[in-house]
Amino acid sequence: MAGSTLGSVTLGSSAPERLRDWYVSTLEPDETAMAGCLISLRFGTFHLLIEELPVADKSPETARTTLNFEVADASAVISRMQELGATWQKEPHYLEGSLFATTTDPDGNQVQVMQLGLAHK
Repeated sequence: MAGSTLGSVTLGSSAPERLRDWYVSTLEPDETAMAGCLISLRFGTFHLLIEELPVADKSPETARTTLNFEVADASAVISRMQELGATWQKEPHYLEGSLFATTTDPDGNQVQVMQLGLAHK
């Protein structure tokens, strides 16, 4: 039996365009497209899908799930997030030569950016 591959995750949102715009502005996906009624943001081989659903404007439990983004220049991503008013769940910090920071997107989903150092690759 072949192993499983996680290829995407879907975020339900009451304001999918707002959420799309935040991810496009901060994390610069490789591709943005519509897949039927879903917004599709491709990061490498992974797809972040955003679907309009009748959900609360902001999740009350931000730490339930964390989307981890490995980036080439975490300082630049952190700066873009700060320009958009990021509230840090975990302030930008170095750990064993890697840079990490955790914030929430406009819907309250927890998002961590990381620039891995040689020790973590």
